[in-house]
Amino acid sequence: MTSRSPLLLAACLGLMSALLTGCHSSKDAHIYESTPMLPMTVTVVDSTTGESLWALDVPVNSRLKIRFYDDREPNNASGNRTAMMRWDLTSPDKTSGKLSNEEAVPLAHSRRIDVTLRDIPEFATSGTFVAPTTSASPPPTGSGNMLPSEMTPANESKDSPPELDPIEIPSGGGG
Repeated sequence: MTSRSPLLLAACLGLMSALLTGCHSSKDAHIYESTPMLPMTVTVVDSTTGESLWALDVPVNSRLKIRFYDDREPNNASGNRTAMMRWDLTSPDKTSGKLSNEEAVPLAHSRRIDVTLRDIPEFATSGTFVAPTTSASPPPTGSGNMLPSEMTPANESKDSPPELDPIEIPSGGGG
């Protein structure tokens, strides 16, 4: 009886782990947050035709939430667009809520999400973002557009080479 106990325990543990892993599900959900230094444009593309089906310039200081449902057919389904995409724009601090907008899209194997960045910095048209200010001292006068590493130090002249240590060459007969 003692020889069957470890085998029975291992079988029970294997069965429990197989049953428990089936309980987890994967949501096809994505979040894109636009900031002044990362202003995003999100586009859903039909990968079979290359056609852009839906695009949105996510406003700065906003969050776009998208979720795809391949098992639900939207009201405006047509052609190969038999899956549903729900989306909503929210503030960055909002963590939950209903996705109130709906769009017909192809199934997962026939769609792609492209994210592109707009020119930076882009500032919000509303909200509390304040552009950073710098209190650094102005560059030295006469430097033009040169970096400090490109400027000639004040104690060095461009025309004369640096001085070298004197080398003494012994005079003597060869041999």
